[in-house]
Amino acid sequence: MRKTVCFWFALVIAAAFSQPGAIHSAVWYVSETATGNNSGTSWPNACTGLQAGINSAAHGDQVWVSAGTYRPSSGSGRQTWFALKDGVSVYGGFDGTETLISQRDWKTNQTILSGDIGVPDDPADNSFHVVVALNIDDTTTFSGFIIRDGNADDGTLSEYNQYGGGMYIGASSLTVSHCIFEGNAASEGGGMYHHISNAAITHCLFRNNSGSMLGGGMLCHSSTLTMSYCTFSNNEASGSGAGLYLNTCTDNFISYSTFNNNRANSGAGLLNFNSSTMGVNNTFSANLATAVGGGAMNVGNSTLRFANCTFRKNESKYGGDSVYNSAELNPENCIFAGGTQEYDLVNDGGTVNTYRNIIESQDGFPLNSYDVTGPQPNLKMGPLADNGGETMTHALLRGSIAIDSGSVAVVGLPMDDQRGVLRDSKPDFGAFEYVHPKTMPWLFLLE
Repeated sequence: MRKTVCFWFALVIAAAFSQPGAIHSAVWYVSETATGNNSGTSWPNACTGLQAGINSAAHGDQVWVSAGTYRPSSGSGRQTWFALKDGVSVYGGFDGTETLISQRDWKTNQTILSGDIGVPDDPADNSFHVVVALNIDDTTTFSGFIIRDGNADDGTLSEYNQYGGGMYIGASSLTVSHCIFEGNAASEGGGMYHHISNAAITHCLFRNNSGSMLGGGMLCHSSTLTMSYCTFSNNEASGSGAGLYLNTCTDNFISYSTFNNNRANSGAGLLNFNSSTMGVNNTFSANLATAVGGGAMNVGNSTLRFANCTFRKNESKYGGDSVYNSAELNPENCIFAGGTQEYDLVNDGGTVNTYRNIIESQDGFPLNSYDVTGPQPNLKMGPLADNGGETMTHALLRGSIAIDSGSVAVVGLPMDDQRGVLRDSKPDFGAFEYVHPKTMPWLFLLE
């Protein structure tokens, strides 16, 4: 009866907004604890089911969801998930009293979307996907949720059910922001599968997801990925790309993101295959590959450019603790150090163009005067730490040979460092621009 009432209200309001010239700007409310008439038109009368709130909304509307745990119920068996609607933005993180979207606190008011629809804590009967976005345009935002317990492990019903345990995005350009993808699994793309899309992913955390084949945190296929301020941590893949796997993706841009403690056979942090990718102001640390490419792997017909990136203490069994390359690699103002095996960088028949990097160890890379290479006793760097900015860095300490080693600013290279500090007229090598302790006195404690 409650679902019928919610649907009836939706028809009435949708009819009103469907008049010529009408602008859709309604807010629909969802709360699992609401006790009103379930119309979705206010917090007291909120729909108790998320899908009912989404279905009630029209293009241009918003759905506000209060804290709680929501499980999909529309579908059949494990093919049951939350389906987003074109032009309808869905926001979690409310306490159920707000009148402005700016009042929500998504960190405090945890809004959980769980695929655990069958026997509790038994992934074998979980939803193949928790959230699905198909043919969703760029007027749509999905924000402020914890997405967990999806398990895309079955291709017998549909090949589609092998991809994107947490979220499947297909032919869409929506924005996904301030979300946590955790504890999801799939054959490919445990946390998220991004297919034939150009969605923007920002301020999201991918942790403890797994891919039985590829892409534990995320797999992007035949798409363009724009991603910023994201973290990939403790994801696993039995094959490649435990953090992020890019497969035949073009014009990707990844910035201000962290890849930490991911584990795979190869390309543990990032796998760039037949793809063109630019990475700026990112940190790769403590990623483990049981074969090659602890931090990143660049193979196939690929181009990978890094600028202002830090690679520290990544590990691989056979080489390329920081990066393994057999395609085209262009690192600029980066640091590659602390690998546990013989070489931080391994170039296996690829093309490499380097400029103003700090490279502790390498094999097969062309050396030039525009990099600091080899174990330098007077390199003088602080530990990997929060030195300001969005990602962790190695501070250069007073007396380092990397300070003031560059020529004047070069067109095409970043004018600031990994933290956003403007480089001076003689830029330092690596991702960190030294600032005198008089300006940043806390540095003096490290020197």
